[in-house]
Amino acid sequence: MRRALTAVPVLVALLLATLVAVVPGGEREPRGPVDVPVEVTSYACPGGPGRSVVLGQVEPGDEAQVVRGDDAEPVEELLDPRVARSADTGRADLLVRQSGAGSGAVGHTGARRGGTLVVQRCPGIVDEAWFVDLASTSSHDSVLVLSNLSAATAVVDLALWGPDGEVEGVGTSGVVVEPGEVRRLPMTELAAGEETLALRVDRERGAVAAVVEDTAPRGRELLAAARVPGRSLGIGPLPAAGEDRVLTLVNPTDTSGRARVDALGPDGLFVPEGLDEIELPSGSVTSVALPEGLGEEPVSLAIDSDVPVTGAVRTAGSGDVDVVGAADAWSGDALVPSTVAGAPLSDLVVASVDGAAVTLQGRSGDGEVLATQELDVAGGTSVEVALEELVVDGVVEVLVRSPDGLLAATATFSRDGRASVSVLPAPVTALGPDVRWGRPRQ
Repeated sequence: MRRALTAVPVLVALLLATLVAVVPGGEREPRGPVDVPVEVTSYACPGGPGRSVVLGQVEPGDEAQVVRGDDAEPVEELLDPRVARSADTGRADLLVRQSGAGSGAVGHTGARRGGTLVVQRCPGIVDEAWFVDLASTSSHDSVLVLSNLSAATAVVDLALWGPDGEVEGVGTSGVVVEPGEVRRLPMTELAAGEETLALRVDRERGAVAAVVEDTAPRGRELLAAARVPGRSLGIGPLPAAGEDRVLTLVNPTDTSGRARVDALGPDGLFVPEGLDEIELPSGSVTSVALPEGLGEEPVSLAIDSDVPVTGAVRTAGSGDVDVVGAADAWSGDALVPSTVAGAPLSDLVVASVDGAAVTLQGRSGDGEVLATQELDVAGGTSVEVALEELVVDGVVEVLVRSPDGLLAATATFSRDGRASVSVLPAPVTALGPDVRWGRPRQ
């Protein structure tokens, strides 16, 4: 029988009980949720030909369990939660569980093959995951990868949309993933012949991670989940690249709408030509080519819509593709490896709508800070980081810190292809309930 990870993983903090003295008859001041340290973090790193992983953490952890999804065997070289570590995994999928209050464990996976580069952050447990710009044709196929990170059976429901409306898939309801199992679902089996698809994954039971393996005529990519639909969202930053770019938006509602796109460039906010009003038919996917000049400098997209939408931008080069999905602004600490699958970090771009102070640290494998940069990112701008001042000898990871809750960032790796990763905060803290003991009110 397959052995699974021994404890139900979380990205959820334990209950925090705070004892306070209460004067009899006195009133207690109401408070909302509070930040509490995340005690355990779990995530999955999908395998594939030539695949390798890089694991790290913001602070040293207490214990790490790293097992292969095919045989549940431990990966000995990845078990030290105090240091950044890497290993070649080949086709093996890895399931990771790390304990330690506020450790902030993060993994990245990557591979180089046939002139293409694939790099992505290893996904954690999801409740609702959206993937945009998929396909199910012979030349462009997308595969949903579901990883069960617990010892209990997981169940998800799937929903699909295309340019002509919602797509009726095959076997999309009640998809079961057994404990410790990694299951791959090609879009060609769910809804064959669709050139453009959007996918929603709803977790009904259990603890499951989701990512998409995408193979297109001009390259391969691992697609991370985009943020859930909203009326305001950001995509990017997009590194400078003078190649073809397509914006894809999905409107899953039963109401048609319009969207406006503002661009955040190095010199401030502007409206790209032809993107001031994008028609969004109800329950469908819309793709729009971005102006050629928009790729000459780093840029981010701020999208306002009168209906909830989510989306992504695909950049197609001569031999590789690069996809960046919509993400929420964040505050906290994020980790970026300096090298994944032998490909170095080539670009790091940060952006802010209202302005943000950002601290960057180049760190060694044991967390020693070897270089520091301070940035003041003006509102409405995207700023490229001078990596030669940050990634000095001995640096194996970059910590991106923003206390303002206004930051978006993208890391791009390049060698025999290119791949961009949305930089997201490490799971150091989570919102927990404010629980206080005392005399009931009279």
